[in-house]
Amino acid sequence: MLNRLRAAPITAPTLVAVGVFLAWIPLDGGQPLTRWAPGAILFLALLGLAVVALPLPRWAELPVALRVAALALAAYTAWSFASIAWADDGGVALEGADRTLLYLVTFLLFALWPQRPDTAAWVLGLWTLGVGVLGTITLLRVGLAADPSSFFDGDRMIKPAGYANAAAATWLIAFWPAVTFAASGRVPWFLRGIATALAVVLLDVALLSQSRGSVLALPVCALLLVAIVPGRLRTIAALIPILGAAALALRKVLDVGDALDGRDAGAIKDAASSATTTVLVLAVLAGIVVAAVAAWETLRPPAAETAARVRRAWTIV
Repeated sequence: MLNRLRAAPITAPTLVAVGVFLAWIPLDGGQPLTRWAPGAILFLALLGLAVVALPLPRWAELPVALRVAALALAAYTAWSFASIAWADDGGVALEGADRTLLYLVTFLLFALWPQRPDTAAWVLGLWTLGVGVLGTITLLRVGLAADPSSFFDGDRMIKPAGYANAAAATWLIAFWPAVTFAASGRVPWFLRGIATALAVVLLDVALLSQSRGSVLALPVCALLLVAIVPGRLRTIAALIPILGAAALALRKVLDVGDALDGRDAGAIKDAASSATTTVLVLAVLAGIVVAAVAAWETLRPPAAETAARVRRAWTIV
């Protein structure tokens, strides 16, 4: 581990940054300013430390797409600060510009220095595992709460971000890396099972927010994932148990919203408890299925001809 960190030292500050992101999630997504500003100062310190302590890649050696993205985001940040001059509320404009600066600093911290595949997997894995655990805790809190309606605005769950669309997006950001980990043959079999279970939980918890934006974005992201990310046939294979388990829990999850509309406290508690139990059981079962297949694949890797036939069959499907 130490050798890998020496080969990609940027891993240490990025892991710290991921820890800050995870700490923000249960704190209403890091709102208000008094919550996210200390983390933003830490991010600035991490970027400054990286610039001083690590060899900074030459600008001309960076990929063209990265240079364009960095310059565009920097220009947007400068424009945000310039807008303070004509804003009706300078304080609000300053806070918005500071938040944009946080986005720029975060992007540069993660993008400028090279990563190794294994250390990059640690960073992404910590984020995915952390959000998955927070999603599971949120689901348990809804199912065990004396008054589950406290997590909702009307019939839409607003925790942890305080807004239904943002709450759904919080969980779905980590859903796609979880799917990718579940599909990857380079990930240990037991971690693939855990990633599968967390993906099911994240998808169903996001559904509690009834976000129309997420409903529209979900199939678009799925198509992009299959089209762009390498190993698309493995991705499709991993999506089958994940989406299947989430679909089997669909009715129970939607019953929570119906119960909230009915405003019967007993019915709300029963529906929330039933949905929590159903989602967790199906998530564990999906995880066991994927872990078992992954273990079999590891212990008895298929012959080249068999693998080729499987790929052809999946391509047809």
